[in-house]
Amino acid sequence: MKPSISKQLLDKFLKGKCTAEEEEAVLAWYNAFESEKDYLPALHGEKEIEMREQIFQLVSEKAGLPREKRSGMNKRKLATYILRGVAAMAIIAIGVAYFKVRTDLQHKHTAAAQNMMLVNNTTNRIIDQALSDGSHVWLKPGAQLKFAKKFTGTTRDVFMVGEAFFEVKKNAGKPFIVHSSNIITKVWGTSFRVRDSKSISFADVTVVTGKVSVKLKTNLSAGRGSKEILLYPDNQAVYSKQKKTLIADEVTDVKPLKMWKRVDLSFDNAPLPEVVNVLNKHFNSNIELGNQALNKFTINVNLTGLNLPEVMTILCKTLAISYKMDGDKIIIQQTNN
Repeated sequence: MKPSISKQLLDKFLKGKCTAEEEEAVLAWYNAFESEKDYLPALHGEKEIEMREQIFQLVSEKAGLPREKRSGMNKRKLATYILRGVAAMAIIAIGVAYFKVRTDLQHKHTAAAQNMMLVNNTTNRIIDQALSDGSHVWLKPGAQLKFAKKFTGTTRDVFMVGEAFFEVKKNAGKPFIVHSSNIITKVWGTSFRVRDSKSISFADVTVVTGKVSVKLKTNLSAGRGSKEILLYPDNQAVYSKQKKTLIADEVTDVKPLKMWKRVDLSFDNAPLPEVVNVLNKHFNSNIELGNQALNKFTINVNLTGLNLPEVMTILCKTLAISYKMDGDKIIIQQTNN
């Protein structure tokens, strides 16, 4: 293989600003063409001189070099002129290739940007965001999600910050990939929670159903490889920002995950306080009524197959109420308050 050479050095050579050492390096690069069958046949004597002269004539004509200056040159001068022509063409080729790549990337970036959606949960409630493939993402307060309006590639990539719960529609041919600040989570169809934000000293992925694989981002695993960890239900992977380690373990505290379990509940003219007590029992939640007036509310509702955020959405719509989150508390309040 011929040695490589930088565009900067070729440019310097063309301008006649090379040191003797640099000129030797450029000439060595040029001479490497002689030993490469794909670039210059192994010719000797008169045939070699004739071919060099032919190349020189072509290059010099394109460069506008006067004909009288083309003859009588020694071999080194001839090689220098030829090389400058070759270098000029190399620089042009590099420039054209760079421009094409840059233009293609700009077009792709623009198209990708136009296809992306960004959702910030600036409320004090959980937001349910539906994706084009039928998957759902529940964003906790302060969480952020960036995703494509329509998944068109070979993977379904989303980008998040904060805490979110995912229910991913199965598609064996198109894996779903969650990119967060420190880790990458890859799934095909499952439900899991991701927590990864600047405000906490760790990042974790906890699986409720199905299985997922988790690995560190490349920049965090440099020198140590990027080993994937496979997780099953009630397993979690925890990344320590201080130790820069990613380990798998069983979930020790399943209480926070119960809110994502789906229940089969229905109420017939039930008082709201009774409904709240049942929900707290099933979801291991901490729901409170914000004022005494809510004690008089009753409801007829079917909550079959819903998780807690979905239940709260149904209650709010049915009773014209709202709720806010305060730490692990869910406080129900009247909308006119």
